[in-house]
Amino acid sequence: MSLTTAQVQDVFDAMGLDGPPGSQNAAPSAAVVQSIVAISNESGPNGGNYAALDAVIALPEVQSDVMPILAMFDLALGHDPTSATLSSMVETNLSQQELANEFVDDPSFAAKYYNGENFDHNTIIDQSNSGII
Repeated sequence: MSLTTAQVQDVFDAMGLDGPPGSQNAAPSAAVVQSIVAISNESGPNGGNYAALDAVIALPEVQSDVMPILAMFDLALGHDPTSATLSSMVETNLSQQELANEFVDDPSFAAKYYNGENFDHNTIIDQSNSGII
């Protein structure tokens, strides 16, 4: 079963790549969406839904805006974010450093790593406070 245009657009919407043209989180052009639909319609090793997914993942905007967030969640919390969380994080247009700072300051991160205590990403960890990590 191949993907429809609506399904491909839903994938980009779920990743927060649904902004106006020219914005950091701009929705893909109609040509990009149609090329992904076409890839999903192809048969053989270079086609199908897995090949279409590979094409989505390879897009520069996915690599720069989505993959760092997925990596942060996986490395720090051991799971992926919900699509709503992922979408909202991409839509913030924060740099990777700003996202990392917000991530460390989040109560979910504090609950897992700092016994629920608030943590400031500006804290310098040394021998006197190394127990917080």
